[in-house]
Amino acid sequence: MIFFQIIIAFVVLSILILVHEFGHFLAAKLSGIWVEEFGLGYPPRIRAKRIGKTDYSINALPIGGFVKLHGETTGEEVSVPSESFVNKPPLVRIFVAVAGVFMNLVLAVFSFSVIFWFVGVITEEVRIVEIAPNSPAEEAKIKPDDLVKEIAGEKPQNMADFMTVVNSNLGKEIELVLDRGGKEISILITPREDPPEDQGALGVVVEPTNIKQFFPPLWKRPFVYTYLGFQRTINMTKAVGYGLIGVLSKSLSGEVPKGVAGPLGIGGIIAEFSKQGILPLIELTGIISINLALLNILPFPPLDGSRVVFVILESVIGKGNVAKIEEKSYTVGMAILLILVVLITISEIPKIIAAGSLSAFVETLLP
Repeated sequence: MIFFQIIIAFVVLSILILVHEFGHFLAAKLSGIWVEEFGLGYPPRIRAKRIGKTDYSINALPIGGFVKLHGETTGEEVSVPSESFVNKPPLVRIFVAVAGVFMNLVLAVFSFSVIFWFVGVITEEVRIVEIAPNSPAEEAKIKPDDLVKEIAGEKPQNMADFMTVVNSNLGKEIELVLDRGGKEISILITPREDPPEDQGALGVVVEPTNIKQFFPPLWKRPFVYTYLGFQRTINMTKAVGYGLIGVLSKSLSGEVPKGVAGPLGIGGIIAEFSKQGILPLIELTGIISINLALLNILPFPPLDGSRVVFVILESVIGKGNVAKIEEKSYTVGMAILLILVVLITISEIPKIIAAGSLSAFVETLLP
């Protein structure tokens, strides 16, 4: 059973990375850039087949994949200048650089849409059942049994929508429209950025009520479910983005952020969700795909965002000056990322031992 869960974790992570790399591959092909190699897994190479000018390889390290473009960095020598990445116009290179991020978001839309195909459209009202003392909710005079009709200008369709809006507005004053015994009231409230451990940002306990489920006519389902998948991707991207900003700000201030997972933690989360069935695993795949997209757009070498930065820098300081720093920055950046991964992994091992099992450790990572 454990072996099977490990295999599932490898498969999910490989899909996430391959989809990302396929975005770069497809964009490069469309842009007339020579893709020297599209690899499944990481070297050393086991086998390869050349189709056209591209080597399609199977490699020994069985996770993810990679794309090797001709003339990827400014300082690299090229044999076919017209088909090299560095000699393409700036907008083309930006297009190729962000294509992986785009494909991860497409995977998220697809994942969430698949869930709607199986469960249909579920709407539920959010009911407040408990108010924490000395919380923003108590100060705003929110009461048990209040129904949330609107929050920050949005009408939540379910608990997930409500939590996404709250987490996207930490530290900001928002309007909360409630139904109290048939009477609509409006209050202003500010979700806390750093609430007590046993309380949420607002200091309320909520539960779903008046749950309704329906399936649109068959011919409408592809359009409805794709739209809902797109909408959920937008909401989840906002929530993940604000969470990432919080992690980065805490890290820069010297504070160790909670809930940060390394390879062991991420693999463990995937393994745990696989126990719950295929639909929770698909939803988790969409969420991790959004995380991967947002991480890759960061302007830190060798992440995709740094390529965009270097393309922009060329127009300011010239290609020759960029060439001097680009390759070194990728080398240094990769070394820093690898060190961080190793350090996080090492730090996870005693936590897993202290928790007693990987499952117990995963519980500490989940909200």
